[in-house]
Amino acid sequence: MAATVLLIHYAYGKQDPTTGQFISGFMNTAVVPAPQANLFATILGGIFDKAPVTWLLYSVGLVLSVLLVMMGIPPLAFAIGMYLPLQINTPLFIGGLVSHFVTKSSPDPKLSEARNQRGTLIASGFIAGGR
Repeated sequence: MAATVLLIHYAYGKQDPTTGQFISGFMNTAVVPAPQANLFATILGGIFDKAPVTWLLYSVGLVLSVLLVMMGIPPLAFAIGMYLPLQINTPLFIGGLVSHFVTKSSPDPKLSEARNQRGTLIASGFIAGGR
């Protein structure tokens, strides 16, 4: 993990031209955007801390999830679409379209499933590799 952090530091940090030392990427204006962690901190803070829990918001989420399941829409995909910014959603949407067309490209269900599994494996590798 330390090697990964150092690689990210050197990739997104910048070098001071006078001293030759690297400046942290957090001072750089081209830092890598990350999804907001405040949502998870709020949820976990309400559950594990003595902070007041917003049961109304949890109830709305529960009702929305049940309605989505009843309409045949996966709640997790819907939630990701609502939560992540458009720059991250666009490649996810394009990947979903490619997966759909590859799966439907063959009338043989075994071949379609094999292609879908291979695509999932390749996509997981890209995600794990950070590219």
